[in-house]
Amino acid sequence: MAAVAGVEAAAAAVAAVAVVAAGDAPGYEVLDAFGGLARLSRRSPTLDGSVSLRATQGCVPLLEGNELGHQVVLTRPLRVDRSLGRWRVREDETWAAVERARRAALPMLRARGLLPHDGWSQLDRGVLTSARGELRLWTGLCVRPRAGAWILITSATNRRNRGFEVRERVVPVDDGWVPLWLELRPAADVRTLELHGEVACLVVVEPGLSLVRRSLAQRPEAARGHLRFYAQDYFEAKKRGEITRRYRKTIDGTCPSTEGDAAEGEGGGEGGREGEVVEVGPCPGDIEVLDPCLLPTGPAACVPFGRGALSRMRFDNPIDFTVRWDGHTVALGYDRARLRALTAGIEPAFAAALGAGAVAEHPGALLYLTKLFTSHPPGEPHFFLKPWALTMLPPGWSALIDGVHDEGYDVMRGVVHADQFFATPAVFQLFMQHRALEVPVGRPLLRVTPVPRRRLRAPVEVSVLEGIGGL
Repeated sequence: MAAVAGVEAAAAAVAAVAVVAAGDAPGYEVLDAFGGLARLSRRSPTLDGSVSLRATQGCVPLLEGNELGHQVVLTRPLRVDRSLGRWRVREDETWAAVERARRAALPMLRARGLLPHDGWSQLDRGVLTSARGELRLWTGLCVRPRAGAWILITSATNRRNRGFEVRERVVPVDDGWVPLWLELRPAADVRTLELHGEVACLVVVEPGLSLVRRSLAQRPEAARGHLRFYAQDYFEAKKRGEITRRYRKTIDGTCPSTEGDAAEGEGGGEGGREGEVVEVGPCPGDIEVLDPCLLPTGPAACVPFGRGALSRMRFDNPIDFTVRWDGHTVALGYDRARLRALTAGIEPAFAAALGAGAVAEHPGALLYLTKLFTSHPPGEPHFFLKPWALTMLPPGWSALIDGVHDEGYDVMRGVVHADQFFATPAVFQLFMQHRALEVPVGRPLLRVTPVPRRRLRAPVEVSVLEGIGGL
């Protein structure tokens, strides 16, 4: 087995035992210090057959979102209870075994130079602890990105334990091992949590691609690409109940009507490159930088200077609305006059960019945006909302669409080839029946993060700490 470690003195401390997936060079390394509390797993696109046939046939972004990254899977359950506002760990046999593993592994990691002696004091307090109403879990894993890559720690979206959220952080350095330490925010109404199975997701991302906001007048090619994709024959086929597979054909180059829509530039993630958020109407939200990170020395509020930045676009809700799901129908309520006022400038903006004749030939493409909401067929607890912007990324880059979760709904994760298809819809999944959910204007809906496609399926090199017997 090949040894993997940061320095020669530590090389004998770990031994490579597996590579998760195959193909390209690993995106990061993982060191298992406990011998089995957590493992990494790649999901199937259909979530083991639980995705509807209609979505499987026609919704590639959802399928790519389902299989994104590696899931952090706890192989043994850890249980916590909340009493008088404080979380307490159930000190059962599983907890005792995991604590023994921590007490054995932590001194070994420090003695062998894999973790600093004066860093990560949080790990001395236990595998599962609480602070300020949140939970802190050391999975027993340590991670290290390969050169040029970062690791995004995020929620196990689209199939998750809805009793908690994962606080997002990045691992932005490749010069040392970093404990995979999860910060969990329990839901307000949860009194007992069992942490087991998929608890988080690790995604290989890359810094260096900045995002800028543009008007449609500045980027008429975004308007042209939108009209070509949503040509009138697309909507006529939909009315006949056909599955067009237009998106799939667009990204594999077999859809003649969308030829020439790719964004200009080259993929690869070099610094100074730009992705563009092209606004076609009112577009509440902001360009953000994800700063909180985990370092070899401990958690930090900001990425160290000179390490780059991970930019993403946050889209907020443009209009107050309510939604109710009764098991058969999704019913949406909103001020239609207000929606007409908000969308009044969309058609003129397209006409100014491409000419009135081009717009007149593609009424469905404009309706896609001005309608704002689209419900799924009866029996499906889903609808989607289309932000009034088109996201254009350089060739080779995709947009990771990560939805915001709230009481009663999740906005689902998807991956869009945003060098060829520029819409980034917020797809809602509803969980409560016979209750009106209110979504106020200004509430965050989703965040769009540029990711090079060559990173999306990067394998992982997994190692085990020598001298650890396993749980």
